[in-house]
Parts: sequence; structure tokens; C-alpha cells
Amino acid sequence: MLIEFSVGNYLSFKNNVTFSMVAAKIPENNDKFSSNICKIDEELSLLKSAAIYGGNASGKSNIATAIEFMKWVE
Repeated sequence: MLIEFSVGNYLSFKNNVTFSMVAAKIPENNDKFSSNICKIDEELSLLKSAAIYGGNASGKSNIATAIEFMKWVE
């Protein structure tokens, strides 16, 4: 399970960037996002799915390439 991934000095990433599956705090009475959140304990909730979006040449494909590279290195 991928919780957090950081990459820097790879392809188009000069500085470190982080992809995190940690859910932001939302009000308890908001059921709109509850189906996408997996509560681990009182302090940690994780997302079941996420999307990467942005403009052209913003690094979307390169973050996926970096994750694939780390899977290969492992």
C-alpha cells in the first residue's frame, strides 16, 4: 500500500515533490467523501483512490514513471 511517495532530482523534478494518500481532516457529518476514506486509527485516515491532474508538461506522467522506477528498484 502506497501511503506517501517523494521524489526529487528525477526527470522533470528538480526539487522534492510528495504524493500523499493521507486524507485531510473533514467534518464528521460530511458523508460526501466518506466512501473514499479508510480510517486506520484516530489520527490516521487514508484515501482509497486519488487522481493526479494538472496542465500540460506539469509532471503528471513523470510522477507515475518515478513510482514505476521505484517498484523496479525494489
